[in-house]
Amino acid sequence: MCFVLYLASDHPVPAIPWDEADRKLHTRDLDEHDRPVVRHFEKPFVKYMGSDQGCGCGFRQAGPNTAEWGNWIPKDEEDLEEEQVNHRPLHSLLSGLLEKEAEIELFGCWNGDYAEPSNGCLIISPATILDKKFHFSERRCYVVTPNP
Repeated sequence: MCFVLYLASDHPVPAIPWDEADRKLHTRDLDEHDRPVVRHFEKPFVKYMGSDQGCGCGFRQAGPNTAEWGNWIPKDEEDLEEEQVNHRPLHSLLSGLLEKEAEIELFGCWNGDYAEPSNGCLIISPATILDKKFHFSERRCYVVTPNP
């Protein structure tokens, strides 16, 4: 099962197509399968956010399907640096969007768990995304603001 990450904003989010030959952060519109995730957002424009792995598994995350669930243990420095490949462009995208908006919403969950209730909400800044100790938690919403 894969971790999936979604972003919502007050304005349309730019399309970043998936390119198998140049795997990196990408976005896509919701399809019938993941459309129920909109229940977790207040903002109208929702996009799926994919990593270099195609899904959201390239973003640091912890949940019941990971060994770290309940007691998240940071990975070694090499693994953390590999994940920065996804966190750096996510940071850039969020920072760019926040030039026009007061806040952006993120929600992460395991693929298919869209109807499950949220595990709460955290307010973070784009800089938080770059902190190697930061990880997305299962069914958690994040409100990203320039200065939380």
